[in-house]
Amino acid sequence: MRGKDKQASSFAKSTTMVFGIRVVDLLFSFAMSTLLASRFGASAQLDAFFLARRSTNGVADATGKLVHMALMPQLVARLDSSASLLGLFRNRLAAGVAGIILSIVFIALIWPSWFVTVFAPGFSGERHLLMDQLVRIMAPLIVLTTLIWILNAMRQASGKHGLVEFAAMSQRILLVGVLLFLVPPLGIIEVGEMLVVGAILALAIMVFGSLPFIHRMRAERAQARGVGNGGEQAGPVATGAAGGLVAAVIFVVFNQATTLMDFMAASTLADGSVAALEYGSRLASLVPGLVMSSVSAVMFPDLVRVMQSSSPREAALGFAQRQRSVFAIQTVVSISMVFSTDFIVRLLFGYGAFGADGLSATIATTIGYCAAAMFLTPLLATTSAIFADSRGNPRGDMIRIAVTGIALRAVALLALIPLLGVAGIAWGAALATALNLAQAMRVAKDRFADYPLAEQFRAFARTLAAAGVGSLLAFVLQQTLPAAGSQWLRLFLLGPTVATFLLGYAAAELVLCRDEECLSRQALALLIRRTRRA
Repeated sequence: MRGKDKQASSFAKSTTMVFGIRVVDLLFSFAMSTLLASRFGASAQLDAFFLARRSTNGVADATGKLVHMALMPQLVARLDSSASLLGLFRNRLAAGVAGIILSIVFIALIWPSWFVTVFAPGFSGERHLLMDQLVRIMAPLIVLTTLIWILNAMRQASGKHGLVEFAAMSQRILLVGVLLFLVPPLGIIEVGEMLVVGAILALAIMVFGSLPFIHRMRAERAQARGVGNGGEQAGPVATGAAGGLVAAVIFVVFNQATTLMDFMAASTLADGSVAALEYGSRLASLVPGLVMSSVSAVMFPDLVRVMQSSSPREAALGFAQRQRSVFAIQTVVSISMVFSTDFIVRLLFGYGAFGADGLSATIATTIGYCAAAMFLTPLLATTSAIFADSRGNPRGDMIRIAVTGIALRAVALLALIPLLGVAGIAWGAALATALNLAQAMRVAKDRFADYPLAEQFRAFARTLAAAGVGSLLAFVLQQTLPAAGSQWLRLFLLGPTVATFLLGYAAAELVLCRDEECLSRQALALLIRRTRRA
């Protein structure tokens, strides 16, 4: 028990540290978003900027996450066994990935209109021309972000989680300064240029913080040359590694494709739709996404080790327990954010060039994406577990999940956009993600014989039932409270609403859920233990 308690404590401390840094980073991120909205409004300029960033930095994130996922199992194995790290980067596969990345950058620099055509099929006129310019400016982000992800993978595999968050925060601080003091007279083009400068600064911070790994690889290279073998010991290789890169490609392309489908659809709607969708997705990351990303950053290396356990039963049950926990946490946080959305949107964007239509569209898309986050977190835990499983090739299972997910997203968008407009994109994402999670859990059962599929569905249903009770109580309270005519009154009334939801959820969960899956009981037990120690 002491070992499990120590492991849980370490996980909690690492998650808390990452969460704390990301809270500060998120404040700067939303300061940047608020300044952009105030300066440019829900306009063609902002539409072009956001889709240019999605199509360049989005590709950069995709390639970076691909490298991160492909490297993580091997990094964990090599670091745990003190094997050489050089073999991860000195092979044909690494050269091929580098070639693909450089080819994408070349296309973005020489033919940026191709990016506009692919990622923004509905753009024309001013929006098309602006995005064309911005894509060419932001193309270097693809290389810079990939390098940052590689260095981050090394640090995370060794249990160091904070530096990349600090590097990202430094980038935000730079952009906030530019928007505060230089826009105007500078315009949206110059904001794109500063985004690249900020990425260079973030990479410099990551290089400085990763010097121990860099020095280690230099020493390994010198040793390899000294013994005259032209290489180094290969180190441990996980079972199924041959299909690991393909599975990682599928995983990353799937996540990026579903996001880009949303924004491609928004490009066909009226001016300001892309901006409303961008802000909705970013606001959904204010707390729900922050919790999800913080837990995921710490959980993935831990999940890799769990899935590489010698006992298939322990691996399956360990994954199931983590999946239940992240779903419960994400559900509570997402619904709390839903009740806070109106206040937050009006606080951040209720002035300047952002009009009433932009506010209502942003509120609707934020709520939809908060709902999507509830199901996205356990879906990511599922795909991560399949990818990290050391007992077989994950490629086939990843293909099944990805193809189904993309098809579900397309159908949901086609069905809901005519009914709800830009809000239908966010709600389509929520519906498609929920159905995709159910399908992914069935895939997990096929792969892991000991995965308790029926019990997982029942546990998820109990969590949703508890959340429904809390939401109903909070909604009833909202209807009895006076109408808020000012932001101060909205803030004052928000506290009782969210508190009522949390208390209602906790009470319902205590009644419905078993001890091992009841977060409220776990939290109470932890509080009691700490109170006794004090």
